[in-house]
Amino acid sequence: ESERSKKTTLDDLTRGLLNYKALGLDFVDNGGLRFRFTQIDPDDPSREFSFLLVVNEEEKYDIVDCNPPIEATLLLDMLDTLNRNDDMNALVRRIRKTFKEHCL
Repeated sequence: ESERSKKTTLDDLTRGLLNYKALGLDFVDNGGLRFRFTQIDPDDPSREFSFLLVVNEEEKYDIVDCNPPIEATLLLDMLDTLNRNDDMNALVRRIRKTFKEHCL
């Protein structure tokens, strides 16, 4: 039963990663999780947008690098929401949307 559960979880994670890659998202272990997006800027689809998500000494999520920068108050709001509800998908969607708005 435990092995089947692990396989299901691995299959779900693999499917999720493939879905994210289709959006131009990549994960890199670099003392945290580096989220890299492409396919955002219609004038330059290969342009990279990224952020590095870490867990700080208070055991809370924090973003230590964001390129291009997102306004601090907006970023703090996103992090506060993530630390309250632990919804990583919502954070990724919200940051991607903010990056897209940056291109307008």
